[in-house]
Amino acid sequence: MTTGEGTQTIPAADKIWTKDFVLICLANFFIFLGFQMTLPTLPLFVDELGGSDRQIGLIVGVFTFSALLFIPCAGHALESKGRAFVYNVRKYK
Repeated sequence: MTTGEGTQTIPAADKIWTKDFVLICLANFFIFLGFQMTLPTLPLFVDELGGSDRQIGLIVGVFTFSALLFIPCAGHALESKGRAFVYNVRKYK
């Protein structure tokens, strides 16, 4: 932007720490907290059901590996297809 004297004015930067941004960060934090709380309790649950140490390791490994594979695919689907598509796919399975 230029003024009448030929000098440039720089617009004020938009704030990132808005109420909506903070609420989204908090929601994301609690979603990941819930996921991370599942992982340490999963072996205890399998042990209580009578699973062996080998089965506990296999289940925890499959749980972690499937999350590593699925999260990038879900993110790509959200970016390319949109939220409505991903939610509708989940609704019918």
